[in-house]
Amino acid sequence: MRAFFVVLCLISIGSVAHASLTIDLTKGSTHSSVFELQNYLITQQLLSAPATGYFGTATVQAVMRFQKREGLPVTGTVGPLTRLRMQASMDKLSKRGQTT
Repeated sequence: MRAFFVVLCLISIGSVAHASLTIDLTKGSTHSSVFELQNYLITQQLLSAPATGYFGTATVQAVMRFQKREGLPVTGTVGPLTRLRMQASMDKLSKRGQTT
């Protein structure tokens, strides 16, 4: 099971490398950006549920953990400040992927 999770994370890192969050996301959202968000949260070990593309309770909680970790207002929604911080982190992951 652990090996499966590691492989899933590595696959997710590849998809996050080209991700771009451009819209606000809230509980109940269904959009390709939610899937990208969830994959990112999985790589950060903030979300243990699989990426589904639906912004549900598990995603809200994972976003709140990210916001707390980053010193952002803890709202559980992905608005401009959270998107900016996540995008910066995704860009770092992308650069790491390109140099390895």
